[in-house]
Amino acid sequence: MSEFQKKFPHFNRVSTTLFLLNKL
Repeated sequence: MSEFQKKFPHFNRVSTTLFLLNKL
């Protein structure tokens, strides 16, 4: 998972945003 996040930091940021929106 770490390697994937390193290759796609943008995707990681989007994932975090979706996670935060999901909590609302």
